[in-house]
Order: sequence, then C-alpha cells, then structure tokens
Amino acid sequence: KGQNGDDGDGDMVQVRYRKFNIVDVRGKDFVGGNIPYCYNVKYETMTHKTDQSESKSVINDLLLQFQFDADLVFHCMYSQHRGPRCAYWYWLARRKWEKQYPNKLHKQRIWVLDGGFKQWITDNQFDSDLVCNHDASYWEEDFFPLTGRELFYVDDWKPSDNE
Repeated sequence: KGQNGDDGDGDMVQVRYRKFNIVDVRGKDFVGGNIPYCYNVKYETMTHKTDQSESKSVINDLLLQFQFDADLVFHCMYSQHRGPRCAYWYWLARRKWEKQYPNKLHKQRIWVLDGGFKQWITDNQFDSDLVCNHDASYWEEDFFPLTGRELFYVDDWKPSDNE
C-alpha cells in the first residue's frame, strides 16, 4: 500500500494511523542511551541558525515521515529548550499542512516529554523495553533526600571543544 492510501491499483483505501512516534532532538548527548525506536534528529539541524532551507527541509522530512501518526512526542535531555522549540516549529508546519489538505490529514497532537530523557532514564534505567543503548559510563548517579535517586549525564556541564 502506498503512503497516500493508494493500494497500488489506484483505489483509495482507509489509511491506518499509528498511535505515536518519538523524536529525540539531542545531539552529542544522544550517546549513552535512548528510547527504543525513537528518531534522532539533532536540534542543530532544525534551528534557523544554520541554513534556513536546510532546517525547512528537515521539518518537511519529518512531516512526510510522521504524516500518519496520531501523536508525536519530542524530547531532549531536559525538555526545557531544544525539545519544546522543535515541537513548536514542527507544530507550526503541521498546522499549515492540515489547513492546506483538510480532507487528507487527521489532526495530529504534538507532545513534549515531561522531564526529558534525564527523567525517563532515571525512572526506567533497568527496563530494556523503555531504554536501549544504555551505557552506564555516560551517567552518574546521586541520591537526594527529597527526590531520591537521580541520574546525571557525565558531559552535561562540560564546555564543548568549540567554546
């Protein structure tokens, strides 16, 4: 079946929407673990600081890739800056698409993972169904009396080589 609902014979069929997909916009902090089956699209490729046509191309690629998903979840390490911004840029482009093709696209809900990957891995570190590619050498563990055990990404507060 084609992505546009065409079954190959030119007949339109009901397109099935997937439940959700996850877009991880971490860059160098992607190594050390991730949510299984997530799509890693670096924040830097979606920002307007780089070539604007390149960032539009990345968003268009995401629109095509996820056009049949009911929900799309964005996140970064903390989901405080990169994840929410990318979710917003994608949301703007998706709403334009939905207005342009009102009879072909269902409304898609855009989410941001609360607490980001840091909270996700802290809560699910030992569950291989929820965390894959986990490398403990990238994480430090600490315990706080009020909040309990937390994981911290090792290179989180170190300046990059470019700075």
